[in-house]
Amino acid sequence: MQKSLPRVIKDRTGRHGAPGIGERRDSRQTRATILKIAERLFAEAGIDRVSLRRIAVEAGQANSSAVQYHFADKDGLVCGIIRKRALEFEQERARAMSALMASGGEPDARRLHDICLRPLSRKGDAGVFAYASLLHQIMAADRYDKYHPLVVEVAPITMYIAGLLQEAVGMPAAIFRYRMQQSTLCYLNALMSPPVGSFGDGSPYPDWETKVDVALLAAHAVLLSSPDASASARVTTTGVLSSPVDFKMPTTRMTDA
Repeated sequence: MQKSLPRVIKDRTGRHGAPGIGERRDSRQTRATILKIAERLFAEAGIDRVSLRRIAVEAGQANSSAVQYHFADKDGLVCGIIRKRALEFEQERARAMSALMASGGEPDARRLHDICLRPLSRKGDAGVFAYASLLHQIMAADRYDKYHPLVVEVAPITMYIAGLLQEAVGMPAAIFRYRMQQSTLCYLNALMSPPVGSFGDGSPYPDWETKVDVALLAAHAVLLSSPDASASARVTTTGVLSSPVDFKMPTTRMTDA
């Protein structure tokens, strides 16, 4: 049986930090500025150490309650950041999956895992890698389950690829989800420490792309390593899908505007 890409449905109800229907352009721009500043500050100082008032001030808002107006509270703000990045990463993962299929490559476990993780290492505007730091804080504090339903809601392509990956490794859902969380945390740890630069003896750290490749190898080891004896009878990490994949790029444009 062939697997096809799920239809993308955009929720515009205003839940989970999403913009409301009919929101004015200037209001959307204010939201975008607040999200960018909050993401950077959370990455630099920690989610629990940054006040909403500080975010409003650094975002250039005269009203110190601007963040509460747009996001209600800090949790709503974190949801807004996660939503924004999840939608961006949806597009990137869809393109990577389409490129893999167009090249005739086999969507095995390692390639699918790469597609899931690589967007977290993308560097460009100051906010994207800051998101990796934010996500690391959330996962290290064991808070990810709180936000997972939001990712399920807004990122059907990501969930689809994760489903293919689960089939490829042959793990029960509970074990697979735990392994994915731990492998993602391992990936983020490897990316953020140590920084690109040089060791104490002056020898250089790897360049960024090499560092990403090494981080992926470490994450693969966590996901694909042999399970413990208690689970060995239930898990077979073949790393190969049992049926062909019919993947097409979504025709629905995914934006958070």
